[in-house]
Amino acid sequence: MAITRRMMLPLFALTLVIGQSHAIAADALSNDPLVGQWIKELDSDQFDIRESATRHLILTGTPAVDALTQAAQQSNAEVTWRAVHALSEIAVAGDFDNRNLAEDSLAKLKSSSNPSAATRAAAILLALPESRQGRAIAMLQSLGGHIDASGTQLQLDAKWEGKDSGLRYIRHVPALRQVQVEPDADVTDEGIKKLRSSLPEDVRITQFGSAFIGVGAASNEDSDGMRILTVHPNSPAAKAGLQQNDVITQIDKSPIGGFDDLVAVIRKKKVGQEITVEFSRTDPDTGEVKNQSAKVTLGPRSEMVR
Repeated sequence: MAITRRMMLPLFALTLVIGQSHAIAADALSNDPLVGQWIKELDSDQFDIRESATRHLILTGTPAVDALTQAAQQSNAEVTWRAVHALSEIAVAGDFDNRNLAEDSLAKLKSSSNPSAATRAAAILLALPESRQGRAIAMLQSLGGHIDASGTQLQLDAKWEGKDSGLRYIRHVPALRQVQVEPDADVTDEGIKKLRSSLPEDVRITQFGSAFIGVGAASNEDSDGMRILTVHPNSPAAKAGLQQNDVITQIDKSPIGGFDDLVAVIRKKKVGQEITVEFSRTDPDTGEVKNQSAKVTLGPRSEMVR
């Protein structure tokens, strides 16, 4: 007769393992006999049965969490491994908007008297944000978002199909530092407002309008205005004579302290509208600063960014 793994255990250990498996099925989910059966099969002598049971429990999701949590605290190392693994898969696949039940269970297992369960649960909780970020990036891409390889910059344009509801995935990409919203992206101002409130302050959201001035810049901390870093060739700004290192202080009497201020003002304007740009220019030879103004006729952003 073949000697099985279970037959090699001492009788008292065998009784303990079997007794715990049956207790889990009865106490945790008595109304779901399939879950109870799959929990018992995690300790099967046959590898294929153990694998199948693990997959079924993962696919069952939240209804299997209680039973998996109890199973993870067994003295059987493989049952513990499989139960914690199933909980981790359910946690990663769970609701983006809330800390789900599987994640809560992993947090509790960190304090388990079973050292194996506690160690594995702690390691999974550390890795969970990264796993969730990968899933969130995949969701954003499937909805038409353009995200760079580093996961730091996201652009939403006419290809965006997620509307306001899809914006919720953005907050699960902690590496993100800039979100660029083109005027043809199907999102509302209210959706962007909620997105801003859900993100850290250092994440920059730039929401463009249909009009385009044609300068590139960043916030300028050493002067009262916004220093122009780049002027797009043949852009409205270039045609009006604006130059690199000019410092824009006002547009139509609205103060400009940085690029976000400029975008906010231009977003309210229409294509073809003439604006008055107040700026200062420093003479490179003498260092003299002169305040100037220029009339700029805004062009269509769609022609400038494609």
